[in-house]
Amino acid sequence: MTDAAPTVPTEGVLGSCFYCRTDVQAGHEGRAPFYSPIARKILVAHRECEAKAKQRDADAREAAFRESVDAQIGEIVKHVPPSLRVSFDSREFKARVKHPQLRAVAARYAPNCPVLTLLGPTGSGKSSTAAAIVDRLVREAADKSMAERSLDPFWFARRIRWAKTYSLVRARREHPLGEGEAPLVKGAIDASLLILDDLGNEPADPVIFEVLDARYDCSAPTLVTSGLRQPEIRSRYGDAAWRRMSQLGAVVEAWA
Repeated sequence: MTDAAPTVPTEGVLGSCFYCRTDVQAGHEGRAPFYSPIARKILVAHRECEAKAKQRDADAREAAFRESVDAQIGEIVKHVPPSLRVSFDSREFKARVKHPQLRAVAARYAPNCPVLTLLGPTGSGKSSTAAAIVDRLVREAADKSMAERSLDPFWFARRIRWAKTYSLVRARREHPLGEGEAPLVKGAIDASLLILDDLGNEPADPVIFEVLDARYDCSAPTLVTSGLRQPEIRSRYGDAAWRRMSQLGAVVEAWA
């Protein structure tokens, strides 16, 4: 009885991988595909390697994009004072903000209102409400960005600015004459959404009205917080300023 000749592929490497020195080519004998037991094992192993490599590449792209999104979030959030940063759905926010109207504003505000004015006593959570709004808008942009695999949804959030009124006054007064507008004031005027915080806690200066007026003229959304009551605001800043804060916008009072 004559021993059968060993089956050998007529072409191809059909070797290596195990795991993952590559090469690996399917051989054949005659017209029929040739897969010996060892060849099948090599091919299966190599397919697993290829699948794992594709997954690693996908994971790396995902991680890189997530880093880009996180960087965008960090750049935006840095404009909010660190002591005020808070998420609107967190326990910390609920501890800081007790008034139901302020909580509702934090959850529902959309930047299609030219001016939103939050009035209330110190400690009522007006600034925390504003910070929670910024947090929510940024997170919504981040979620949309991840879904679309694009940073375009951050176009509005990138230009959100937070300005204490006394900081605007100081910036204007300290800026050298003849060198244009103070960068902080210009940033406040040009912001996609301006948080004008602590109105009434600054020395008298026309810069506050100028910022409100410039933003009113272009219907740019502005969120104002103040510990003053309506009559006090009209008395201090004039009826024209109050009209710009209330005429096309909304006033939320959290005194009780």
